[in-house]
Amino acid sequence: MSFDLKDFQEIAVTKLVAKIKSQLSALSTGAEINPNIVFKSPTGSGKTIMTAETLRRLPEDFSLMDQNVVFLWLAPVKLHAQSYEKLNRILSDTEYDLINIDNGLSAGVLTPNTILFSNWEKLNSTANRDNEEKGIKSGDWTNTAVKQGETEANLQDILNATREAGAKIILVVDESHQTFYGEKSQRFINEIVKPSLILEVSATPKLAPTIEVLHDEVVDSGLIKKEIILNNDLAESADTDKTTIENLIDLSLKKRAELRSIYAD
Repeated sequence: MSFDLKDFQEIAVTKLVAKIKSQLSALSTGAEINPNIVFKSPTGSGKTIMTAETLRRLPEDFSLMDQNVVFLWLAPVKLHAQSYEKLNRILSDTEYDLINIDNGLSAGVLTPNTILFSNWEKLNSTANRDNEEKGIKSGDWTNTAVKQGETEANLQDILNATREAGAKIILVVDESHQTFYGEKSQRFINEIVKPSLILEVSATPKLAPTIEVLHDEVVDSGLIKKEIILNNDLAESADTDKTTIENLIDLSLKKRAELRSIYAD
């Protein structure tokens, strides 16, 4: 399922694909690189769609599949589940294998072109002193998806085996301004994920952007507005015999009818 991208989206996707390809090519030669790619784009600009389209295009005319690359997509709270559902539709006609960690993990390795989705809360919790009475050392990972010896499949063993199989792990961090820069999250990335590349996606990243979509570009495309006018024409159209709430409802119904007519046209 491919989208007709806006001009600014097409430019951003082209830049993202080129940057990731060049970084992977450099890694294949053993070169040292800055693993962080920071993609800054305003809220409402279609960040998930642009990221998904980047993934769609990566294998085209490139030996991505031969390089044994897997993706770990991390997001705050339940956003990972929304992204999983959206990318399942967008990438349904590709060779990618999408896995939601909420549905469980299978022991072994992640096969090439796997995209594993999770939220931070599922992974980066650690024990404190209160857990020491239970035989868990302070600082140990406590989530069953991560800690070893608790289930047949845990992310530590899976990612270790995946790297040993020669895979490069690309970490995609959705809304990276949330959680990603925290101490436990950074420790989790360094100790467990050990990614070859990190793609940060945010409207307000903390690091300087590698690739940036400007707010005015999105406004000019019509996806978002420069300003919002609230209760337009309320004073002129108000019926003095009605309450403010009744007038607001009448005005809303009138606007709804106008929008419906425009949409029909």
